[in-house]
Amino acid sequence: MIKRVIKFSLIGLLAYVLFLLLRFPASAVVTRVDTRPAVLSGISGSVFNGEVDTITLPNNALPTGPEQFLIENVGWRFAPTKLFSGAGGASISFDAYNGHGEGQVAQTFSGASQVSDFRYVTDADGINVLLDPLAEVAGQLAIDVADLTLRNQLLESFTGMIEWRGTQILRPVPARLGTVEISIEPDEAESHVATVAASGGELTISGTVRVALNGDFSTDLLIQPDPSASRELTDMLRAMARPSSDGSFRVRRNGNFKRMM
Repeated sequence: MIKRVIKFSLIGLLAYVLFLLLRFPASAVVTRVDTRPAVLSGISGSVFNGEVDTITLPNNALPTGPEQFLIENVGWRFAPTKLFSGAGGASISFDAYNGHGEGQVAQTFSGASQVSDFRYVTDADGINVLLDPLAEVAGQLAIDVADLTLRNQLLESFTGMIEWRGTQILRPVPARLGTVEISIEPDEAESHVATVAASGGELTISGTVRVALNGDFSTDLLIQPDPSASRELTDMLRAMARPSSDGSFRVRRNGNFKRMM
């Protein structure tokens, strides 16, 4: 009888402590965590269910676009089911660059960071902010991430899909590409393969881009211009590869992304 009382008392105490932790103000926790290089402003809510007005990050990833990335209206809600898979996680949502994103994030007890069931949709206005001043495009972009795992802040695995509808390149060379789909999956050890397909525009594109975690890449794309393709567009393709007898172009390239940045 005494053991049963002690057992239920401990369960009640743990439940109460968990309740207090989840109701604890988010600002009191976040302000004591080193989030650099990210800067968080306007923290509200609780650890269980909170919001951040803005998050800014330095642009160390793209050679174009603003000096800092801006993410707004960031919200999260604790996801207790993640505990069963050995992780602490949350459902998140945010606004960025004329688009909206939401998904699941988690930190495993082994130290890996994971993103899953993630979707972000934006339009050309948002994309152009990131491409300025080198390029201008049109269309709607959707990014779906089934699984993304980082360990020690380095990419370990990524499975996802990028879909770009109503695709147009307005500059530097005008081109209508219709619908562009890029599916990304892990391939060999420490490498991923992106399968590229574009149809319904001035160019039909198919092929793959293989990328290793060290930044090495190899591209093998077959590009078939439509009879409606502009002279400027076909001249650009001729500068990249020699046309075959059927008028298609085989583009093969090797290099390293990190050396290009």
